[in-house]
Amino acid sequence: MERILNKIGQEWEIFMTECNLMSKPGIISKSEEITEKRKIYQSLKHLCETEPECCRILVHMDFILEGAYRFVQDQKRPQETVEHTLKNWMDSMKNGTCSM
Repeated sequence: MERILNKIGQEWEIFMTECNLMSKPGIISKSEEITEKRKIYQSLKHLCETEPECCRILVHMDFILEGAYRFVQDQKRPQETVEHTLKNWMDSMKNGTCSM
């Protein structure tokens, strides 16, 4: 679990460093993505801490944060929380209906 949490944390730091290197208009244009990835980062941390099965799924992935972001963008319904959408993502990977 610790390895996955560190990896997700590193991906978040790299993303934020890249954002900080942008111009002000660039940061503003990515503000929605930044907000959404922050929610995803926090939800992934919570899922990994409360459901060890999630860590076993994510350990085989590269670019966890980006993969989760794309899935949430494609699949999230307005009434669902990010965490619920991510749980669906984990379940679909476990069942083999979604690739990593």
